[in-house]
Amino acid sequence: DDSDGVNNDLDLCPDTTVGVPVDEDGCVDETALDTDLDGDGWKGNYSFTENSTTGLRENQLGDAFPLDATQWHDTDGDGYGDNLSGNNADECPEEHGLSFEDFLGCYDDGDGWRDQFEPASLRDNPTQWEDRDTDGYGDNASGTNPDLCPDTHPNMRNEVNENGCHATEFDSDGDGVFDFYDNCIDVHMGVDGYSDGCPKEKVTDDASSSTIMGVSKMAFIGIVGGTITLLVIIVIVLRLVRGDDDYDFDEDDEDWFDDDDDDEDDFMSSSRSSPKKSPARSLPSRGNDRPAAKPPSRGPSGKPTSSRGPPGKATPSRVHPGSNKGKVSSKTNVDSTDSAEENEEGQVVKKKKRKATMRVDLSIFEGHQTADRESAANWVKQALSDGEEQRTIMMQLQETGWTAQQSRAIFDLGRSR
Repeated sequence: DDSDGVNNDLDLCPDTTVGVPVDEDGCVDETALDTDLDGDGWKGNYSFTENSTTGLRENQLGDAFPLDATQWHDTDGDGYGDNLSGNNADECPEEHGLSFEDFLGCYDDGDGWRDQFEPASLRDNPTQWEDRDTDGYGDNASGTNPDLCPDTHPNMRNEVNENGCHATEFDSDGDGVFDFYDNCIDVHMGVDGYSDGCPKEKVTDDASSSTIMGVSKMAFIGIVGGTITLLVIIVIVLRLVRGDDDYDFDEDDEDWFDDDDDDEDDFMSSSRSSPKKSPARSLPSRGNDRPAAKPPSRGPSGKPTSSRGPPGKATPSRVHPGSNKGKVSSKTNVDSTDSAEENEEGQVVKKKKRKATMRVDLSIFEGHQTADRESAANWVKQALSDGEEQRTIMMQLQETGWTAQQSRAIFDLGRSR
């Protein structure tokens, strides 16, 4: 119904523009158009010639819009008037276009939006016209290939899936963990799953299970093996740091106790043969090179710190480690009288001399350290009698300046007294 007053059954022109004069058949009454109906100065039936090359209308006569006083010609024939200041002005007067959303009368793929300003990927798609995140997928949710994530960050637009979504904003399995963070993209994590999007594995009694405590057998074996190896390395490092002397001390203690047992057996056998009692043994001499220093109240005497060399031009005497004389020099001076008087009971005395000979090498000391060495040995003897442990004594000796080897020798001297 074009509201022209002619019954639809008799109307031969059912689409006549509303308001245009019609004849009895419902078609435009051309004789009425000879009158300027809209008062814009143009009247008569609208006519023109068409340019075969451009398709534009030329030589336009009459009024193409007889009821609109603001428009009268339409060069491209798209229904929008050429007068830019008039109603529904054609913004592309030489383009036969049907756009009506953003521009009027411009080329359009049928969605109402001017193609020139649509994303290139959407210009031939009449269902899509806008792409905010420029990822190539249209924002119209009801159109074809809609963008389910229309606001993807520009830096991620080249990494979207077929739905226009980046892995950080799409959840394929619908478990609430985006694919970018989901280690089980196609498996729902369930109500008690892990935060990485994977479900908890069901605990079974199947002996052929390929996992142990949720870890593959090979990985579990590797973890256990690595742990054991690490522990072994730690033990070895600790032993190296503490030094081999700690273990030698224990072996020497065992030798010492063995020798004591031998001494006790020899003493008992000798006492059976001779009832007389050995005279009391005097303390070892501290040497005549300089007055003996008084042992410190809190630890062993240390070696001199001002100089490592002997006074004057004298040099310390060196004795070969295999020489018995160098190893027992101080002990021989102390026990020489006892050996002469107790010749018949010499087994006990000789074993004690053998013990000193086996363990003490005095060549490691400088000549000027004799008094300090003897003082430290006496301190060791007193510390042992007070119940001090061997390790504590050794540490205190080294803290006062003696080397580890010298501390060991001083300890052996002290405990043999």
